[in-house]
Amino acid sequence: MGVSETDTGKVDMVMNVVERPSGGFSAGGGISSGITSGPLSGLVGRNPNLVELEDKLLAMQQPESKTREPPLLIQFRLFNNGCAVKGTLLVNKKLPPRTIQVRPSMIKVETDPKLLNIRTENSLEIVGTSNQPKRTYLSRPLIALLSYGGVPKEYFLDVLSTGLRDAHGVLSNKRAALRVSVNHGEMDDFSAARMILCGIPLDESYLQHRLSFLMKEEKKSLRGGKLHVPECCYLMGTVDPNGLLESDQVCVILLN
Repeated sequence: MGVSETDTGKVDMVMNVVERPSGGFSAGGGISSGITSGPLSGLVGRNPNLVELEDKLLAMQQPESKTREPPLLIQFRLFNNGCAVKGTLLVNKKLPPRTIQVRPSMIKVETDPKLLNIRTENSLEIVGTSNQPKRTYLSRPLIALLSYGGVPKEYFLDVLSTGLRDAHGVLSNKRAALRVSVNHGEMDDFSAARMILCGIPLDESYLQHRLSFLMKEEKKSLRGGKLHVPECCYLMGTVDPNGLLESDQVCVILLN
């Protein structure tokens, strides 16, 4: 198993491949791959080995993350006896444990029958995973598109007014200071937000220094049309593997 090009680790996978009459292949001890018709994304079943693997990946890639929930979407490369597969995997709890279902479009290199006697390295490489939702912001192009789509301009003006009110009151209003410090928490590892939540007064010298910096960043973001929109999230997804959704439908999976 490989993670990007630098981090590697051993995974307990045994690929005993057995040919199927209907095509595709099955790995009796570790990974099975049923070749089916459908969109671009494959499916992967959940099991203790994969959950443990995904936990290790999260620990390596996101040491600051507080969650142990494995990702729903995995970008991967799979090499199995000369066959190369590349694409994304969507977690499907209905699949049997230790199972990966691959779509035909994901197979980049077929196994060469002339090279069956040559030993090959089998591996599963995790290229990337879906992450916890980031804080959502509007931008100038997005505002233009939403306005064209029918969102009233009063909505954007209200969001802008809220942002300006928080930016102007960040040095004196605890609620405004907390909102701004959380919105820009990645810049100082949420140190200002933690200080406020611990009860440190807003007039404390170091906290004033941090809040002044965050206030400038907030005003700069507002000038660029970067407006924070609460109770929204970015979506990362894939084509419906089951073909149940209509062309104008989206299915959102909520972890909690």
